[in-house]
Amino acid sequence: MVLGTSLNTIKEIDTIQALSIARELSSSSEIELKVGAAEIMGEYGQEKDQAFIEMMVLNSEVKDYNKLRTLLAYAYYVIRKGIPAMKGAPELLTQVKKNGNQYTGWYYDMIIERFLEMLTSEQELINSEIDGLNPQTDSGSINKLNKKKSELSSLYDQLSPLLGPQENKE
Repeated sequence: MVLGTSLNTIKEIDTIQALSIARELSSSSEIELKVGAAEIMGEYGQEKDQAFIEMMVLNSEVKDYNKLRTLLAYAYYVIRKGIPAMKGAPELLTQVKKNGNQYTGWYYDMIIERFLEMLTSEQELINSEIDGLNPQTDSGSINKLNKKKSELSSLYDQLSPLLGPQENKE
């Protein structure tokens, strides 16, 4: 508990050092320390930290309120990093829906709704960009944008059915 509090204090002073310590703590045998590490990585981590955050969300040893803490770390990471970080979200959030608890249930739908908003917003930007292009001279760019829009639509279609009550197994 003291180390977790210290990590939060370090985070306020030196985010780079806090992230470095969090990465070291990710191999700890103490769940509380690993959860704290996931939170720091969610807030400041890079692409190399995403797998650890996702693993912590799905870790069956993470219980009770800590399960919510890891889910929020994941959500914060994805919101901060954007849609490329969302590629594994349908599978991860499906598992959370099946194996979540009362705590994850508090924010589950809000996280999905926020992800859906991000996808919708990006699709609207693509539509605006396509509207500004000339179909005769910019067909290659239009095709690339339509492909990206299709990928976003597919991700949206995978996430939207997840809205609704969790099973709350714990």
